[in-house]
Amino acid sequence: MVGADLRNLVNEAARLAATRGRAAVVPGDFTQAMEKIVLGAERRITISPEERERIAYHESGHAILGMVEPGADPVPLFPGAGGGPSEATRELVDAEARRIIDECYERALESLREHRGALEALARALLDRETLDEPDAYEVAGFERPARAAARDGGPPVP
Repeated sequence: MVGADLRNLVNEAARLAATRGRAAVVPGDFTQAMEKIVLGAERRITISPEERERIAYHESGHAILGMVEPGADPVPLFPGAGGGPSEATRELVDAEARRIIDECYERALESLREHRGALEALARALLDRETLDEPDAYEVAGFERPARAAARDGGPPVP
């Protein structure tokens, strides 16, 4: 980023903090400001009610798993086997990656079944409000917000 980009980022983060009634900018404001600058302003698109519901459940599933899985990353990445490894090595890597993915998928389904009520509540809230910030998502799902998350954006942990 160059100076003008940084100024834009700081201004957007300050605007977000002021909109939320805070006198100071917290790290979460910078994250959201960066997303807005990189991805652009939120735009309304027209999708069917069925597609909205499917998306709400899909995104809620990600959020619930991120809340209940210790050390979970927002999006798992499985890099491809590049650099010209042999066919046998590539097949071994692919088989191991498939095993890991299948194992994680089964654990995710089990966890979502266990937390079905939280998934339903979060999906309904997304359908009603369109977007939720992290504190609201934890509150709606009924999970205690980790202290590190609250410290990051200046808010108290959700009880």
